[in-house]
Amino acid sequence: MNDLFFARPVARSLEEAIASWEALDLPIDDEELLNNLAGVAPGFPEAFATRQARDAALGQFGPYVDFVPASWSQMAAVGWAVSSIAIGHAVGDAAYSRVAPQILDAVAEQLRTRADVEVIIHRTTYHVIRNEQGLVRVVGAYVLFNAGSHDGQNDLVRTMRHLDLADELNSRLCTAVAQ
Repeated sequence: MNDLFFARPVARSLEEAIASWEALDLPIDDEELLNNLAGVAPGFPEAFATRQARDAALGQFGPYVDFVPASWSQMAAVGWAVSSIAIGHAVGDAAYSRVAPQILDAVAEQLRTRADVEVIIHRTTYHVIRNEQGLVRVVGAYVLFNAGSHDGQNDLVRTMRHLDLADELNSRLCTAVAQ
């Protein structure tokens, strides 16, 4: 992981979040605002193959989040598991194949003992289950932070097919079980 470049989301200030809501001309009450902020609470670090790709992903993303540079040593120091690192590149991006294997191998290892996991790819969370037959299936996806950096539905469908139909995780799970 030391050869990759990382970004992590941090929450914008409450004042900025309120200003964002006011700019959208939405009614604001404290309970609604807190619920909406909780729904976009930042957390995960994401990995990129190059510094240039990481730097292009920095800055404001959606109304509540800024992405800032991070390092693997920072992520490891606070206990981030490799399986919970987001893949910053989209499926189809040439750099995806440099970042994804380490993370998806760790996800497959988790699936040996868990029935479901979440995988974050290109700032979208994919909910993955292992069914009764032991096969991995993507059962849902949602774009993070109320904003998107993708080609909408095409990106979601392409990634779901990659994880599911291309047997990306099923083949990795078989390898993890055999070890």
